[in-house]
Amino acid sequence: GPVAEGVVEVPGWGAYEARFGSLRAFLSRWPGSFRIVSRDGPVVVRRVVDEVRLRAIAEIDERLSQVGVGPLEVRDWESRYAPSLGRFRAFLEDLPGRYTVIPGRSGAFSLARVPPEVVGSAIREVERQFAEADYDGFVHVPEWTERYCPFLGTLRQFLNSLPERFRITYIGSTMYTYPAVPNGTAPGSASTDGVRPP
Repeated sequence: GPVAEGVVEVPGWGAYEARFGSLRAFLSRWPGSFRIVSRDGPVVVRRVVDEVRLRAIAEIDERLSQVGVGPLEVRDWESRYAPSLGRFRAFLEDLPGRYTVIPGRSGAFSLARVPPEVVGSAIREVERQFAEADYDGFVHVPEWTERYCPFLGTLRQFLNSLPERFRITYIGSTMYTYPAVPNGTAPGSASTDGVRPP
C-alpha cells in the first residue's frame, strides 16, 4: 500500500501492559514491520513495508529512465526486496498505473513506463475530486473501464500504483483515498500535467 504513518492508539492497552509493556515498547519489538518516528508523546509509527516499497519504486524508476523500454533488473531483488514485496515481475504487474510489463520468450519480459499523458489525465480526474466540498474518500471516475483500464488497470490498482500521490486507507474492505500530501501535489513533482518527468 501507500505510505502509512500516523499516531497509534489502542483503546484499553492498559489491560495488556503488564504482559507486553508499553505500546511503544511493544511496537519497537517489530522493527521489520514498524518504525517509531516520534521520541516522546504520542506514538507515531511508519509501516516499514511502505518505506521498502517506495525505495524499490524509486530504484526501478531510476533504472528505467536510463534504459527507456527494455529488459530491466534490480540488483539483489531477492535478498533486498522480495521478503517484503514478493517476486519482481509480480510487483511490477501490481503497478499498472506506473509500468507496462511486455511479455517476451521463455518467461523473459521488458518494461516500459505507462504513457505519461494517460497517467496525467487520470491523476487530474482523481485530484479534482479531493477539492470538492462533499468529497468523502470515495474516488469515482466515469467510464474508467473503457477510458483508462487498458493502460492503467483497475482504478484500485492505479491508485495503489502512485503512493507518492495518493494515500490509501482501508477500514475493513472499504478503500478511502486522499492526497499523499495536503495540497495533493507530490513532493518533487514539477511537471504541469501531474506526472513527474520520466
